[in-house]
Amino acid sequence: ALGYEDDDGWFTVRNEMLQEISDHKETYSKLQGGTEPITRIIKGLTVGSKKSNIVHSQWLDKLSQGQVLANIYIRPIVFLSAKESNTYLPLRSGPNDSDNPVPIHLLHVNGNHWVLAHMEGVEGVKPIPPVISATRMVSRSAKHWNNHILGGLALYQGK
Repeated sequence: ALGYEDDDGWFTVRNEMLQEISDHKETYSKLQGGTEPITRIIKGLTVGSKKSNIVHSQWLDKLSQGQVLANIYIRPIVFLSAKESNTYLPLRSGPNDSDNPVPIHLLHVNGNHWVLAHMEGVEGVKPIPPVISATRMVSRSAKHWNNHILGGLALYQGK
């Protein structure tokens, strides 16, 4: 899960997401339209143990969890699917704040799962689909992502 080497990486990612939402609940409440959606997201991310069965409502959802992932890892999170591809950029931190500002690409497979995709780039640039952005909530530092991803956006658009 998102580059963790062990089979329990999914559990680590969930706990990191829960911590991020807890630390910035007001931001995510604004992004998701209130406390009710955030409560549903938290419920979906919460699992009892690594042996818990994960039901469909607890699977990764790009619209409700993409921004959380971008903020945790301080990297663009790219969702690629046959239906629609989008990118989330961190809101609080810029590329200079990231240990590794290379995008994380997630590929939608079998119509129901997101898997980590290892993308090849062109001269080091990897494709980046259009950004879903909460422009009113972006910090000054995070605005630098827009310049950082220009090459990837152009590559995706075939320019």
